[in-house]
Amino acid sequence: MRSATSGAPQCGVTFESGWRPCDSNWQDRGPEYPRQGEYEARDSLRRLRLVTFEAGVRHGPRRVYYPNGRLGLHDHFEDGQRHGPVRLYYESGALALSLDSVRGHPQGLCEHFYRDGKLRCSGLYGWDGRRQGRWTFWDAKGDVHAVGAYHNSQQNGTWTFHDRVTGRRTTACFLAPPDESDDSDSDSATSSSDGG
Repeated sequence: MRSATSGAPQCGVTFESGWRPCDSNWQDRGPEYPRQGEYEARDSLRRLRLVTFEAGVRHGPRRVYYPNGRLGLHDHFEDGQRHGPVRLYYESGALALSLDSVRGHPQGLCEHFYRDGKLRCSGLYGWDGRRQGRWTFWDAKGDVHAVGAYHNSQQNGTWTFHDRVTGRRTTACFLAPPDESDDSDSDSATSSSDGG
């Protein structure tokens, strides 16, 4: 792999025959296409991007660095889909986001952070990549701003909101729409009982 260090944003790829430039969308027009190996580019914000391909598909680690050289994003791909830990960082190096991804969808614990390292929000993603269960949100001072539950990424049940300025606490109730699978199950149950 070779660095693209000239003034203009560039991308390059290393083949057995040597390094050759490509455009910022990882498109190489040379005879050795499809993409294979680790590609590197600088985007319009001068961030260095390192992406690994296997048989023309993203597969392996991806790293994005800020112009100051600090890591901005680290994640992993399998067969073209994000899979594994995802870590996003502020330019200062502080952690901004931590979550896991399975087959292209977020899954499990997700935590967002403010620039000073305080927690911004925390909650879970289900197997299908949708917000599920209890989520908590904090303001920049570290005080709880809102607490509630999600069902299929829709607010569901009682949510509590804290207004730091007035000191008031309010609650609201939300009802998430039923799962599509719930509707189809009830329809099939109805049709099977009608047909008997």
